[in-house]
Amino acid sequence: MLWFYDFSLMRRLVRNISGGMHLTRTHGDCQRNKPARTRFLMQYTEVFLSQISDPFRIGLLVVLVITAFNTAAQTGFVLPLLLGTIFVAILVPAAMGDDRSDLIVPTAVGLFSNVLILAVVLAIRLIFLRLRGSDPHR
Repeated sequence: MLWFYDFSLMRRLVRNISGGMHLTRTHGDCQRNKPARTRFLMQYTEVFLSQISDPFRIGLLVVLVITAFNTAAQTGFVLPLLLGTIFVAILVPAAMGDDRSDLIVPTAVGLFSNVLILAVVLAIRLIFLRLRGSDPHR
């Protein structure tokens, strides 16, 4: 059954480690053979998917929502959420990124992913308060 084993994945992995080709999701395909538009969209998609599932980012935004609701009487509600969302979008790539020279792409995509995570957290809070029977605008 050894003849059945496909060595192309191993070859692609060795080329990736040596800096030649990059692994992709499709079998036998490499990044440099793709058009520039596809590489561009894959870069943004990969960054977005990694950010939307980042537990550190989600935790920061959950704490941001809790803090914003607790201090809404003194500081307002919208401005702290807006500034906190921007802060998290800049903080996470700057603190955890390997390459500090290019923070524009992760920050721009981070703003979008933060807004989506924030919308989900606010919707979960609203649903929880409505099921509990308390005023959701408190």
